[in-house]
Amino acid sequence: MINSNKANINEVKQAFKEVFKRNSDEILEIMSPELKKSLGIINPNDKVRLEKLINDTNSALYNFIKIQ
Repeated sequence: MINSNKANINEVKQAFKEVFKRNSDEILEIMSPELKKSLGIINPNDKVRLEKLINDTNSALYNFIKIQ
C-alpha cells in the first residue's frame, strides 16, 4: 500500500519499472507458473511479453501497487 500523502503512485510504478527492467531475466526465471499464466506469459522464456508488461505501468504486472 502506498500512502498517497507521501508518494505518487506513478513515481512508485516508475521506480519498480526500473527494477523490473534491470532484473527481467532473473524475474522471468523465478516467476511462478501461475503468475506467468495470469500475465499471459505462455512460453517459459517469453521475454518479449514480459518486456511489454514492464514498459506499460498500467499492466497487470503493477496491480500489486495500491493507493491508500
